[in-house]
Amino acid sequence: ALEYFQSDLFDKNNVRQQGHRAWEAEHRWTVRAKADYVFPYSKTGQIKAGYQYFSYSEDGDYSMQFWNPDTKEFFWRDDIYNTFYFQQGINSLYAIVGDSYRSFDFQVGLRGEHTHQVLRSSKDWANRLQKRFELFPSAHIGYNLTQNQKLLFAYSRRTTRPELYFMEPYITYKDYYTAEIGNPDIRPEYIHSFELNYSLTSGDNALSASLFHRTRKDKIERLRVPYQAGVTLDSMANVGHDYSTGIELSGSLQATSWWNTQINGSLYHYRVENEYKTDGKNETSTNYEIAWNNAFTAGKYTRIQLDGNFVGPSVTTQGRTQSFWFVNLAIRQQFFKRKLTATLSFRDVFNTARYVNTITSSNLISKTRIRPDYPLIGLTLSYTFNQFKLKNGLSNNSKDLFEGTNH
Repeated sequence: ALEYFQSDLFDKNNVRQQGHRAWEAEHRWTVRAKADYVFPYSKTGQIKAGYQYFSYSEDGDYSMQFWNPDTKEFFWRDDIYNTFYFQQGINSLYAIVGDSYRSFDFQVGLRGEHTHQVLRSSKDWANRLQKRFELFPSAHIGYNLTQNQKLLFAYSRRTTRPELYFMEPYITYKDYYTAEIGNPDIRPEYIHSFELNYSLTSGDNALSASLFHRTRKDKIERLRVPYQAGVTLDSMANVGHDYSTGIELSGSLQATSWWNTQINGSLYHYRVENEYKTDGKNETSTNYEIAWNNAFTAGKYTRIQLDGNFVGPSVTTQGRTQSFWFVNLAIRQQFFKRKLTATLSFRDVFNTARYVNTITSSNLISKTRIRPDYPLIGLTLSYTFNQFKLKNGLSNNSKDLFEGTNH
């Protein structure tokens, strides 16, 4: 992969006053291997076990040019040039036992992971080697109230690993006013999740309500500090712990034979135990999100999906983010007896998404506004040669509306 960035600052006469260009060249390798085993020890019970190996490595360099207003030329910044190598290997073993007795059913699982992670750079201070072994238990206990009503209690311990660009130990520029640098010492997040769920089904219609409490240790968030005159410096850090307690509601309705609609909403109290504020103040907010999804059948081989989303305001480590809303549209068409599938998607169709973040600290007041110029348009084509289906763990992480702000 070769990534190129350019940012320029012009005066009112359209004469370049400042600017920079950046090149990031990378080679990437991903390896996955997985083996699963299922043993049905009774008519209702079974044991699942398996092993998974995942490896990701990246080798590359980063170089920059800056504009010299005196000579009116770009020049190389040798002090910024950096080579880097990253490799992360994860060996995972898991076991799950599930069974049912009368109106009860349960599932208990345990996953063990060994992580080996290497980060090397031409900047010696950033070289890191990490090894760790961790356990992630989970438990689900269900009770069938009636044939179509169920109570479920669930607990799980999960982790969110930092992305590589969170750790890359060199300065880049998002724009002329915003520099950023990775943090090679950043740690994963660890989440404890408790949930009590009630569900009701009636044919193709469903209703569910959940009470939840989630705690997150070593919360990863972007921090901003003054860097140079008119320029701030961003970096990712483990800022402390946060707690979310609230309710989630979901309803699905098959309104007609050609229209299925689903509404999901959550309302919760959010609290951040902030390790970076000198006054020791903990931030709190009442957060809410609403999503309305609609699926339409327009003929034998045509599907249309339209969804609206509203995201409420929230506190951050250094300030607050404002609410915003957006609408997505996707059209799927199948050809040649459903062997060829084409999906055309439009994200933020009406261009309403706005990201507004305010940061207030002892030495900085900053407000960031991001407005995408156009909807994000994607076209996906897939062709099925046979009916063989392979279940894999590959995930397609959709690009967030405001790049780099998802933490």
